Amino acid sequence: MRRIKSSGGYKIARPALLMLLIAAFLLAACSSGEGATEPVASPEGDQAQQPGGDQSAGLVNTPWALVGYGDAANPVVVEDGTLVTVFFGPDGTVYGSGGCNNYNSTYTLEGSNLTVASPIASTMMACEKGMEQETTYLAALQTARSYEITASGSLNIKYDTGTGVEQILIYIPERAPLEGVTWTLVSFGPAGNPQPPVAGANFTAQFLRDPNFPTGAVVGSTGCNDYRSAYFATENEIKINLPSVSANVECPAGLPEQEQAFYQGLNLARSYRIVSQNMQIFYGDQVMNFSLGGAPAPEVTETPPAGGDLAGLNGTKWSLNSIETAPLIPGTEITAEFTINADGLTGIVSGFSGCNTYSGEITGVFTVANITTSQSACDPTVMDQETTYLAALGTSAGITYDPTQVLINTQFGVLAYGTAPVTAPPTTEQPTSEPTSEGPSETTQAPVVIITITPDPSSVGGSTTFDGSASYSGTDVVSFTWDFGDGTGADGAVVEHTYTAGNTYAVTLTITDAFGQISTGTYVLAVQ
Repeated sequence: MRRIKSSGGYKIARPALLMLLIAAFLLAACSSGEGATEPVASPEGDQAQQPGGDQSAGLVNTPWALVGYGDAANPVVVEDGTLVTVFFGPDGTVYGSGGCNNYNSTYTLEGSNLTVASPIASTMMACEKGMEQETTYLAALQTARSYEITASGSLNIKYDTGTGVEQILIYIPERAPLEGVTWTLVSFGPAGNPQPPVAGANFTAQFLRDPNFPTGAVVGSTGCNDYRSAYFATENEIKINLPSVSANVECPAGLPEQEQAFYQGLNLARSYRIVSQNMQIFYGDQVMNFSLGGAPAPEVTETPPAGGDLAGLNGTKWSLNSIETAPLIPGTEITAEFTINADGLTGIVSGFSGCNTYSGEITGVFTVANITTSQSACDPTVMDQETTYLAALGTSAGITYDPTQVLINTQFGVLAYGTAPVTAPPTTEQPTSEPTSEGPSETTQAPVVIITITPDPSSVGGSTTFDGSASYSGTDVVSFTWDFGDGTGADGAVVEHTYTAGNTYAVTLTITDAFGQISTGTYVLAVQ
């Protein structure tokens, strides 16, 4: 679920919010018509249910975000730009944000009946928006009388205003987004006994979704090496190709072995779950536990910082292609030129930011400080883009690069650079799908391999479908070549194969686009 950042945290992007809200309203309407009944209480309904018990399993320990309130037949949509939350703790406390002020109280449960102690305490800040909504919300919450978790997973709290018209607060689970943030690995391994990373490790993952596909790139660091791969994700499914990895061999003891287990775990992943600020990626009977921020990495002074030696960037010039997943305004250009000192860790990054020239000091691998710019004025939209770029560059926290691209991790998302300037505005002419002797233009995206296998795991003697049709490039993909890992192969975007022996097979798909550019992806498949 895509979110945008607000001053109070993450809020759900409005189109997604409205879709979820419509579904929640329909469920609410179905239960609020004539003849509708209250949720059935437990057999012990005349005894107070302790917070955290079976009746409250879906209510407690879940961060909830308000999406609508008021008349159950026609709820009011939460004001755009505000985030109203509630959290019911297992100790009987309830707290959250009213959109401007933080609040807290206590609650009790009796079956499906919910009571919030009144008056609710809150801070006394004044905000430009959402104040009237906050007053209405807090008044409603302290008159709560029952709750239910709907089949779609939303929370409905019914409250009493004394008007005789059924009133409702509608929430959906509040969770961090998969994309646009940096996840830090806290532990991984067997689900019943995951282990923390070794001293000196700092495993991170940042998902950069292609805005036109349910796919993208995942980039990160282990504390010694940087990696990059293609991924596919829905709300709960995820598949990741084997990453390409940098080659730093001076890693802390035990980290190389953990790196390999981590890469294999990513490639074996099939599902994930995000609860609040924590993410779990599941692979077989094992799990990776991530958090936003995560545990601080121990100091290891004898090991080079993550990102490796920057000497390879010295004297190179790059052109920005996107900020997170947002492409540049057509016809504009942002560049970065690197001058790296003899230590391979510090230097200068400078260039053109769309309207002005800029320069900043690289103070380590990889942070940029003391950015200065010229003072020209130009189109306001271009200047807004320039401001966003320079602000992002000033929050740099990591870098990955190879001969064709540079990726800088920032608090605003990934800054993705290519080797050629992007100066020409888009044209209405359609690119040819036929291979040409001239080859790709300097701005053509290299092919990205996406592999889906059904079923996974597969069975000996059964038919297995291999689907590479989600793969894409800057032009048409003209060939798909499969190596099934058992000495056989096939051609085609979607093919079938039958294995004759149980084993773990490294399935490889090689794709070629209309410009002759070739990319290869690998998928580890278990056959039972």
